[in-house]
Amino acid sequence: GLEVLAQLPDSPERAGQELLLQLALGGPLIVTRGYASAELRDSTDRARTLVERVGSVDQRFDVLYRQWVEPLVGGRYQAARPVAEEILRLAEQGGDPGFVLTGHRTLGVTLFMQGELEPARGHLEQALGLYVPEAHRALAMRFGQDPRSACQAMLAPVLWLLGFPEQAARCGEHAL
Repeated sequence: GLEVLAQLPDSPERAGQELLLQLALGGPLIVTRGYASAELRDSTDRARTLVERVGSVDQRFDVLYRQWVEPLVGGRYQAARPVAEEILRLAEQGGDPGFVLTGHRTLGVTLFMQGELEPARGHLEQALGLYVPEAHRALAMRFGQDPRSACQAMLAPVLWLLGFPEQAARCGEHAL
């Protein structure tokens, strides 16, 4: 599909179609090549260019998520952090609770990986506080992880390193 589109004249319609294909290509590239692959990075870079030109906020969010996960999985946490911060900013501007949840999750995970335990805890707890099963189960399909499970999986070592079980007792309903 991308090869056929490349033969068409440049137009907003062609760019929109290419963006859809680049976004659809993400899942198969993750499965076959991995989150930190050059192929996924190239597809994501192209999608970022296109989404800035013709994309929606939802599509921009998907591109940013891919731009975050690639350096995170590759161990490049300093590169992942500004993207996680941008995800949270975009989510808060839009006000969609699922996106805000995802923004807090991405920043919380990134901060944990950078050893910033208290701020990580705060973001992960905020994400868990926003989670509504009926409303947010679909995020698991969209981003490849159930947000509640992903937050709990990161919050557990954060609490442990902060002094579990005392910290867990202060964590209320989110305690593991």
